[in-house]
Amino acid sequence: MQDFIDLSGFKGLVIDDAPTSRSAMKAQLHQVGVRDVQMASSVPEARKVIGVDIPGGRTNYFDIILCDYYMGDGPNGQDLLEELRQGRYLKNSQVFFMVTAEAAFRTIIEVAEYSPDDYLIKPITAALLSQRLMATIKRKKQLDAVYAPYDNGDYKKAIEEGKRLLSANTPGQIEIKKLIAYSLVEMGHFDEARILFSHVHEKHGAPWALIGEAKLKMREKEYEAALSDIKQVIQANPKYLSAIDLSIEAHQKVNDYQGAFKMAKKILDLTPNNVSRLQKGGALAQAVGNSEAEALLSRAIKIGSNSVNLTVRTYFQLALIKMRKDGKKLSKDTVDSIKSMVEFAEKSESEKGKAFYQLTA
Repeated sequence: MQDFIDLSGFKGLVIDDAPTSRSAMKAQLHQVGVRDVQMASSVPEARKVIGVDIPGGRTNYFDIILCDYYMGDGPNGQDLLEELRQGRYLKNSQVFFMVTAEAAFRTIIEVAEYSPDDYLIKPITAALLSQRLMATIKRKKQLDAVYAPYDNGDYKKAIEEGKRLLSANTPGQIEIKKLIAYSLVEMGHFDEARILFSHVHEKHGAPWALIGEAKLKMREKEYEAALSDIKQVIQANPKYLSAIDLSIEAHQKVNDYQGAFKMAKKILDLTPNNVSRLQKGGALAQAVGNSEAEALLSRAIKIGSNSVNLTVRTYFQLALIKMRKDGKKLSKDTVDSIKSMVEFAEKSESEKGKAFYQLTA
């Protein structure tokens, strides 16, 4: 029988574009004991609720997040999860469950490094939700000794606690090694991290470990060796998103911009509404003279309205493309594009944004 955990003090967030599904999941969280539950109907709305759209702002903490994978013609649940993990908006102690239909399960599970804590297949029952939550929270509590210092930036303690948990044969050994390796990187102990990444990949075959090793090789400017590792990961896991992202960067480092754009197209086929990747694809298309640049940059702006990943450079690149097309006489569309760029730069709270505003105004 699953150990019972009182969830009455937990905060929950339900993200789903279907009103009926949102209400059902909120009711199920209430049934398992979560009293404080907020809802969002899209990724942009979820960003606002969490507080990710406020530059330098404080994010709202939710103990449990239930997020639907498909969210119409916009960023999906995986896009949000990646943004939260990459930006450190999601602590290891938080529970993030992806909710999906059976047909989508295989597609989602192949997306590897930034994976949710668990998957729930619709239709969901309160009993199933309770079972999965109890198991996940119990597992996280076992690793809290290393999660807490890691999330707080105390990487030395995270390493010490991680080694202690490894010695005690605490469940979740691969996860513990992952946190130790990442902590070593954060502390600048790159040689130790590289050895650990290599060990984990050889012993457990974890693709994230080979990617970690490839990142360190790139840091040492061993670009060809890094590309070899990355290709190995992609060959075994064609939908491993972080490997494809790193491949784009590696191709750029060896001045293979056509190869970088090819990989950018590949990842956009898998994640067509990811703001960061649309910007990267648009910039690469512009660099290689591909006509898709305007469409990719325009789409990044359209769906990235309140994403922290949308940059003023994207507005600038799009305005340049339109100005070059118009020649001496600027169309209303181009003028509007320039105005949007200035407005975006003006309201930016970053120093780069303010500086850019002075330049563009």
